[in-house]
Formats: sequence, C-alpha cells, structure tokens
Amino acid sequence: MPDYNDYRNVSDLDGDQVVVDEGHEYRGSKRRAESGTLNMARTYGYMCFLILLTAAIALLLGYAFYVWMGNNYSAANTGIMVTLVVSCVAQLVLCIAMSMSGARKGMSKRTTFMAVLYAVIMGVMMSSFTLWIDWEILGLTFAVTGLAFGGMALVGTIAKRNLRMVASIGSGLIVGALFISLFSLIFMFFAPGLLTMTYYLVIIIMFIAMLLITAVDVRRIRNIASEDNYSRDVCFYCAFRLYTDYIVIFIYALRLIMRFGGRR
Repeated sequence: MPDYNDYRNVSDLDGDQVVVDEGHEYRGSKRRAESGTLNMARTYGYMCFLILLTAAIALLLGYAFYVWMGNNYSAANTGIMVTLVVSCVAQLVLCIAMSMSGARKGMSKRTTFMAVLYAVIMGVMMSSFTLWIDWEILGLTFAVTGLAFGGMALVGTIAKRNLRMVASIGSGLIVGALFISLFSLIFMFFAPGLLTMTYYLVIIIMFIAMLLITAVDVRRIRNIASEDNYSRDVCFYCAFRLYTDYIVIFIYALRLIMRFGGRR
C-alpha cells in the first residue's frame, strides 16, 4: 500500500493537486487523500460507539447485579458466575467468527453485527469490574487508556515511514511475555516469591506491546481508508480492530493501576 507521506514531487493537473512517487511511478490525488481522512474520522466514530456501548452495558448490568446481590447474595453470586462463563464462551466463538470473516473482500453486514454483539458481550464481562473495583480507579484507568491510545494513534497517523520495525518489536514483546509466563510455572514450585514479580512483569510487557501494536494498526487502517472500496462494513471492521486494541490496553492498565494503588 502506497504511503502518501513518502511522495516528494508535487504538481498540478486539471485543477487537482497530484502527488507523485518517483520510485513507484504512483499518482494519487488530493481528493483521495481527503477521502482517506474522512474515512478515518468515520472509523474513530464507530470505535467510540463500540466503546460507549460496552461501557453502558457494563454500568447498567453491574448496577443490576449490585441490586440483585443486595436482595439475594447467594443466587446473585451464582448467576453472575454463570453469566461471566457464558459470555466468555460466546466471546471466544465470536473471535473465531470475526477472524474467519476478516478478509476485506468478504465483509458484510453480518461482520458489522458480530462486532456490535462482541461489544455487548464485552460489556457483560466488564460489568464485574463495577462490582469489585472502585469507580475512581475505573475512571482513572479510562483516562489513562484514552491518553495512551490517543498518543499511539497519533504516532500511527503522522508516521512517514512504515512501522514494520515497531510491529516486529511488539510481536517480540508478546512472544517474550508468553515465555516468561511459561517460566513462571517453574517459579511457582521452586521460587514462589518470584511469581508475583513475573506476573506484573508480563503485564508491563504486554501493555507496552499493545501500545506499539495500536500504532501499527492505526497506520495500516489509515492506508486502507485511502482505498476506493472502503465501504461501511470495512470501516466498521477497522473500527472493531481499534476497539479491541483499546479494550486490551484498558485491561492491562487497570491491573497496573490496581497494583500501584495498593489493590490486588
């Protein structure tokens, strides 16, 4: 995919500003670049919709669970656990379905529906946060996640070169975190005191990795948004990719804030 920031020569042709890549003899119009900007705005709008939908479901269902626990703690506790297990299974099934329909040529309204359904199920899962975690911590985590995501999205937007190196580093950090997690099983038997340290080390590594991956995803989606076939369904799928990045960053940020805030 060509990068509009790599073009060096600018000329005018029939009233349109045309940029030329000397290396690839590629011509792209200013109008197309503006269309890409508009598509990115739509993508962020859909992403915000998914985030707000998840937050609304989490807050409303969390409050319902809170009232239920006040009336019948035993039944409510069982109901909450069953709800969380069912939502985890449903989320796994949706992840597989979304991956299978991930090819852009295969996008359809069904993909959009699955993305919305995924956001609803994520809200059901995150409703447990409102029961056992202080709202001040949740609000702080939301703000930290927004700043972190926004910063990396800015990096992905203004980057003039491809982010292959960043993608490689992010992938390497994830692999490293997985290896550390495996070794932590050994620590559990021979050095249990190191188990907590490795746990939070993995969280920090994954948090950094997700920030890097967010920048890469934004860069890739920015390129896709410049294509002529950037339909509404493709736009929603790209928004879903950014939404999942945001949610994962939120979860790891929450664990870190709870740790440094003295809560386990």
